[in-house]
Amino acid sequence: MERSFFSIDEIYSKGLISLRIRNTLLRAKIFNTNHLAKLDDKELKKLPSIGDEALNEIRRLKEEIKLKGPKIKEIASKEFKLKFLKRIIKLKNYSLKDLNFSTRTKNCLSNGKINSLFDLVSLSLNDLKKVDDFGAACEKEIMNFLKGNKLSLGYDLDSLSSKASDPSEVSYLHEYIPEIFNLEKIIAPKKAAISEKDKKIMMKWNSGEHTLETLGKEFGLTRERIRQILNNLKRKGYKLLSTKEISNLRKEKKFQKKYELLKISFIDLYNKELSAKKILEELHISSSLYNDIEKKLIADGLIKKIYYRRRPLSFDNNKKRARWIKIRNYRKENKSLEEIGMLMNLSKPTISNTIREMKDAGWEVPNSRNEDQYVNVRLSSEEIERRKAYILKGVLEGKSRRKLGEELGLDGTAISRFIAKYLSDEL
Repeated sequence: MERSFFSIDEIYSKGLISLRIRNTLLRAKIFNTNHLAKLDDKELKKLPSIGDEALNEIRRLKEEIKLKGPKIKEIASKEFKLKFLKRIIKLKNYSLKDLNFSTRTKNCLSNGKINSLFDLVSLSLNDLKKVDDFGAACEKEIMNFLKGNKLSLGYDLDSLSSKASDPSEVSYLHEYIPEIFNLEKIIAPKKAAISEKDKKIMMKWNSGEHTLETLGKEFGLTRERIRQILNNLKRKGYKLLSTKEISNLRKEKKFQKKYELLKISFIDLYNKELSAKKILEELHISSSLYNDIEKKLIADGLIKKIYYRRRPLSFDNNKKRARWIKIRNYRKENKSLEEIGMLMNLSKPTISNTIREMKDAGWEVPNSRNEDQYVNVRLSSEEIERRKAYILKGVLEGKSRRKLGEELGLDGTAISRFIAKYLSDEL
């Protein structure tokens, strides 16, 4: 279908009107010849800066391109208006962001907040030229895209949308733009052609297996020349991974190789409930790699997170008895818990807990609290159950022992002792 009208900018570019008349019409918000055709001499004279000379020039223009309004005004039906509004919605939903425009053109559209095809065709060429960095190359790309879809610039779509949306307003078929109404499929611009060599360079770069240096050696080019080729491809609208994305991709591939190599051994050691330190030593890996493998295995459903690892079996009865005797003898000498700990290379809490264990087993420990005093500092059965429930819930939610200790007014070590004594079977 032939176009029914042209934008004022197109008419000016063809040399059919002077710059003065062009600017006058655009200031009066007359963007296309369809609008101009509907104005008679009386209406034209009311426009600012329109004198006899300008009026004659506009008359000659109308005659030269044979702009005549329709002889019969046919009223637009509800169905017609609805179809037109669907075309408007299509224009509004058609994003320009992912089209094969050059990077510069995309940046110009973004800077001008021209996001949809609706935004674009609602502007005049003069409006576009006001956008920062909009030059001849950008103009050519955009005009070729519009020409391919038999569209132009300068449509007053807001006004037409308002008319079509108002069921009470009478409007006529000739007021609606045929190019918009007949728009069924939008043809996207094609990517600029590139050489086979550039295609290979782009594919190898996006694989993440090459650097500028390795690509230069493979193609017999300098590192800087490879950079220039990649930048040129990006300007033409081709998708290229950034240097950061390439680096992350390499790291991911490197980790994936280690993961596949270590995962079976890691799962075996992990399920034996060995400590992280022991697994690090067995597999000769760093703590960061340990954490990454653990996260990956949990995400893949190959292991279940272990929040508490059982300690190695305590010593046999003979060793325990020897420790108890030693502690009792030190207490006979009235040595403090700190002193006993230093002599036996144990912590004060360990000495304290051992003394409690000795008393529970019926041993008499000299210079220690009386049994009735000792009972007073023990946790009641209700308190033990309360703490068990609280700690179990917190551990399963992923809370650290330090955090649980803060919430219960204890330190992390106390929480660990409590877990070892009361929750070893549950965790």
